Amino acid sequence: MNETIIPGIRDGLKASGRQDEPPIILRSHDTDGPRVLHEALPLYKNIYTMSKYTGESLTTYQPGGPWGETHQQLAAAAPIHIENVHILANLEPWRWASPTFVKKTMDAMHRVHHAKGLHLYPQASYWDWPYTADKLPNGERMLQIDRDKMWYAVWGRYAWKNEHTDDMSYWQKVVAQEYGTDEHTAQQIIKALDESGEIAPKLLRRFGITEGNRQCLLLGMKISQLVNPYKYTIYPGFYESCGPAGEKLIEYVEKEWKGEKHHGELPLDIVEQCVKHGDNAVEALKGLSSKITRNKAASERTDRNCANAFARSIKGCAYLLNNSDSFCSARIAVPSNPTHFVTRISIPGLTAEVVLSSFSMTAPIAVTVRTGSVTHRTTCVCPPITGTSSFSHTSSTCASPRAARQP
Repeated sequence: MNETIIPGIRDGLKASGRQDEPPIILRSHDTDGPRVLHEALPLYKNIYTMSKYTGESLTTYQPGGPWGETHQQLAAAAPIHIENVHILANLEPWRWASPTFVKKTMDAMHRVHHAKGLHLYPQASYWDWPYTADKLPNGERMLQIDRDKMWYAVWGRYAWKNEHTDDMSYWQKVVAQEYGTDEHTAQQIIKALDESGEIAPKLLRRFGITEGNRQCLLLGMKISQLVNPYKYTIYPGFYESCGPAGEKLIEYVEKEWKGEKHHGELPLDIVEQCVKHGDNAVEALKGLSSKITRNKAASERTDRNCANAFARSIKGCAYLLNNSDSFCSARIAVPSNPTHFVTRISIPGLTAEVVLSSFSMTAPIAVTVRTGSVTHRTTCVCPPITGTSSFSHTSSTCASPRAARQP
């Protein structure tokens, strides 16, 4: 910063005859921001800081943990601290634009992280910009700026000013114009946006191993990953920073076995909440089709069916953990007739006709897997939505809750 960046900027300012100091934005991704600012601010006053809000996914309006502390430290050290809403891996490929969620998130950015600025990424399909993942007739492609207008509108409104006295009437007018309908119908669409908007954030923060852009929500996770996330390396700080305090599925089942008291946000509660959110979204849209004259297909999309499918998978994981007392290998033994267990859940079957791919990141990604004392590194590619299964009971090795946390 002091020996290269600032001198280079000053050379450019001198050559152009400018007397001001345009802002330098220092990202915290791999930098000790407070230390750099301590050394650099005496030489150049207009340095901003930036850090990812909850990593590379949108997971909560209750941030905290070590990543929250990083935001606070950067905000204290710089004149302006900027929140980066980054990649949104868990929202792909769905439409997402919840006014209530975004308003609460902007409040948390100000109140918890002490931020004063916003850097907003596209809502989905970042790596495919400017196109969405929607599958259209004749191979046509939809532009993100058209499909996701509401995404930019909600962030823009609450980034500019978080408190408004006319929120519902404002969004009713916006949505009514977008879908060519009356304001009562628009109110129902807004309810569907808010209800469905809770699903992906809640699922990832309670069942994922990372918010990173390789996670792609929970799509493709094997049963062994869901029952024993420690084996697949939980990203440090993820659970503490990306949602309220709570329990992983493996912790929940272990406490059930031991008769211990639970605390915070619980995995099976989240499953039921997400199914309910999906049901509420569908109910809010029921009977509205005849009242919508524009963008009708977009108004009818929610992720209710996928939420229900994932709920069955989690209940299956809980069944396995409850009925496993030691390590099992090769394949998880599937009970003959547990009514709540589904051995294969075809998320692609629910989505293959409406989206081209589940995820726009298709570059090889390094993955670390631990087996006993041995660490394996391999690569994987996030594929298009093809094949038959996103969640499968096939697995290499799984562990009981009693043994799972051993490295």
